[in-house]
Amino acid sequence: MAHNGSEDLAPSNPFISDMEKDCPLDSALQVLQMVTSQRNQKFYNVTNARGHVVKFCIFKQAYKLGEDIVGSLDFNDSNVPCVQFAVTLQSVEEVTPECRESETQRSNILSYSKVHEMCAGYEQTHFVLPIPLHVTPSFASDVVRLKWRLHFEFVTSTSDVKDMNMKPAKPPNPEDLDGKGWEGPSSISIETMVWDLPVKLYPNLPSFISQGLQMQTQYDMRVTSSVSN
Repeated sequence: MAHNGSEDLAPSNPFISDMEKDCPLDSALQVLQMVTSQRNQKFYNVTNARGHVVKFCIFKQAYKLGEDIVGSLDFNDSNVPCVQFAVTLQSVEEVTPECRESETQRSNILSYSKVHEMCAGYEQTHFVLPIPLHVTPSFASDVVRLKWRLHFEFVTSTSDVKDMNMKPAKPPNPEDLDGKGWEGPSSISIETMVWDLPVKLYPNLPSFISQGLQMQTQYDMRVTSSVSN
């Protein structure tokens, strides 16, 4: 049987009427779910002028409001000791060049969730950074652009890793119930490096946000009419 090129060759279900097709809102929610659920594991080698600091892994870079950003850090192959790190979720509001009051107008940066951890002697660690429900998702217009990023601050040692007591000389014996104590260096020469990783934030379902914020989503309005003589 021949088909014309203009005919719809997509499979159809005869038990579904035309009235039951997805509305634009349902289609938008499906696209939102598809974009934010895609996991594309990425690795980043963070380095400075002295060498390799850490290998960072993030599982995706598109999130919905209320989700958690999970990342892992691997210090095994680093030759620059990292003493501590901090990760902050930041919004960057940029006014388009045509709408700026002056050429020197800077972007407005706001910080939200933050994780701070001491990692001296660590081989691996991870962090969980919650995304607030009340913030504005990423968007761009003719006047302003709102972007989101993870702002990293790594405090590293400037001393040679071979000359530092950053890790125990021997691992503890499993048979030793009392374990072994390890005392780190009393003083360290340090320097701080920063790194920004862009992420995208998308809206979430209104029902999910209202449940998290303890907000009422349904209201009743009573209309009364008065008859005047």
